[in-house]
Amino acid sequence: IGSILLDRLQPTTKTVVNKLGEVGGPFRTYQMGLLAGEDNYFVHVVEHGVSLYFDLRKVYWCTRLEGERTYMLKNEFQSNQIIADAFCGC
Repeated sequence: IGSILLDRLQPTTKTVVNKLGEVGGPFRTYQMGLLAGEDNYFVHVVEHGVSLYFDLRKVYWCTRLEGERTYMLKNEFQSNQIIADAFCGC
């Protein structure tokens, strides 16, 4: 499965992982297993012109929350504003 996904998503995707277990811990992370590709968990995501760089092993990321992030960008955040997420972990 991992090799098939990697073939279809290249060149933008270089690593395919499988989520193992439940989300937990202070940063809401989860164990993952490498299915295919590079043993590299550093991610670059671009949503609505905003570039995000993070280590997938160290932060919680859910693509299904893209709608909420879009809403916040369009309706809540202002230019040059500093944003802090009080619920992002310790």
